[in-house]
Amino acid sequence: MKNLVRLSEYSILGVNHLIDLKSAIVGKDIICTDSLGSDILKDFCEYQVTFEIMENANENAILNPCPPFL
Repeated sequence: MKNLVRLSEYSILGVNHLIDLKSAIVGKDIICTDSLGSDILKDFCEYQVTFEIMENANENAILNPCPPFL
């Protein structure tokens, strides 16, 4: 797995980065996502929010994808 924190093109000054998605979601009530352009999608393929990942969030947590579900 790539350590995205070390990829300078994805770093944002002053923003904490978490690379373990399962741990990042523990205890959360709302999970927000963003869409990715096809040019960087391959770099983030390991970071898809799946049902398995959502099981680590709080019970009744909400997934708020972008673009939103219709």
